[in-house]
Amino acid sequence: MGIRMFLLSFATCSVVAATISWLSFRRYIIAAFGQLKTRMIDAYVRKAMRTITTKPEGRCEIGEKMVDSSSFRYFRNAPACLGEMYEKGRRFGTDDFLVYYTGSINRRITFGDALDQATTIKNNLQHNYGMNVGDHIAILCSNIPEFPLSFMAITSLGAVAVTLNAFWDSTLLLYGLTNSESSMVIVDSKRLATLMRSEVQLQDLVKTGLQIVVITSNDAELSSLPSWLKAVDFKQLLLTSVNEALKVVIPCRHPAVLMYTSGTTSRPKGVLLSHESFIQAAYSYVLFWDLILMLKGSPANRTCHLISSPLFHTAPLASSFLLAFEANVKLVLLPRWSTQNAVNACKDEKVTTMGLMPTMLSDLVACPEFAKAKDSLVITNIGTGKSNICLSLLLCDLI
Repeated sequence: MGIRMFLLSFATCSVVAATISWLSFRRYIIAAFGQLKTRMIDAYVRKAMRTITTKPEGRCEIGEKMVDSSSFRYFRNAPACLGEMYEKGRRFGTDDFLVYYTGSINRRITFGDALDQATTIKNNLQHNYGMNVGDHIAILCSNIPEFPLSFMAITSLGAVAVTLNAFWDSTLLLYGLTNSESSMVIVDSKRLATLMRSEVQLQDLVKTGLQIVVITSNDAELSSLPSWLKAVDFKQLLLTSVNEALKVVIPCRHPAVLMYTSGTTSRPKGVLLSHESFIQAAYSYVLFWDLILMLKGSPANRTCHLISSPLFHTAPLASSFLLAFEANVKLVLLPRWSTQNAVNACKDEKVTTMGLMPTMLSDLVACPEFAKAKDSLVITNIGTGKSNICLSLLLCDLI
């Protein structure tokens, strides 16, 4: 009996030991295979990256150049200035470029129309309002089509686009206009109302030469403004000009954009960005685009970005706005963030790419309409930021 129990115990221990050994071996095999798979994928991606970045005369060919005694790697064949970048979109002609999505009456602007309108604005800015190379022109509005059109016109002219934070109060806005030495501000009605809360200071700026162009929804808005503003309706900039803007060669390191920090902890600080810095940043996204095309092939649907971040930030300007001119990307602008509006836009415009703050992403996933529409959506890329929210669970809900 004792020997039998001993043998049974020994056999049980052997089975347990064998099971543990097998499980350990299995985990080792899985881990090793996972590492091998990761290395194989890494090698495949690296090879694709080398192919793209070393292709002679390829749009993402990388070279080196000296700037102020320092060597930099750069995209050798990228446009020298933003005006050249915009013209690359001319080949997309009648394709939608901007869609201002309200859910009812949506505004659509094609690549061809956007380029033509930006050129008209540029001509009027120079010949009718005295703006020239190097002048600072502020843009102060929400994500409406007038923002990118103004941005294109200003930077094509060789002037500097000052992208002010549309959420600032009147004190910070007036500080931004003063500190940036803006000669003109293109502003929507809501932000002009904010500026008017500091009427005396605004009046002083107008007296010293600040020109105000107002984006209005109707004529009554303009007629209700005080005469001392000398405000001009934005629609005047869209009237055909008899004179074309003077053609100038804009050096790649010429200032293009003046952006400000948020001012959360101290006075907002201005950061001056050149044409080259903006374009080179944008081409890192062009490189990513070409890499995805090489690895996955052409997408089933045309690429469409839902723009949820304010256009006065660098992220949407570089990663979506400028990318559009190289990759024929449709940009969908929302009047304001709304999960219902976002879901409808994703369905109606076949949105493929979104960049959302984690709280927005959480709201979207929790939206009942999103759950119902999920199977019909064509979203393939989602970008977000760091958060305490468990992003992996949210992304699982999106699949």
